[in-house]
Amino acid sequence: MTGDDSVFVRALNVFYAGARVNNRAKGLWPHSSFLASPFELPSGKRLDDYPITDMVSRVTLRTFCHENGT
Repeated sequence: MTGDDSVFVRALNVFYAGARVNNRAKGLWPHSSFLASPFELPSGKRLDDYPITDMVSRVTLRTFCHENGT
């Protein structure tokens, strides 16, 4: 886990098993966002930004790269 000078984690990438649902109102949807207030980890570091990506039968880079802004 890498943090910056102000103890924020630079990246927390969340992958979930299963297919993407085409309706954001139902199930998980790949996206990138932030928490309303930082979450403090036991290590003393904090995180607030995250991308979340689906993983069906194998990891692919397409959605992961899109949600990470690359």
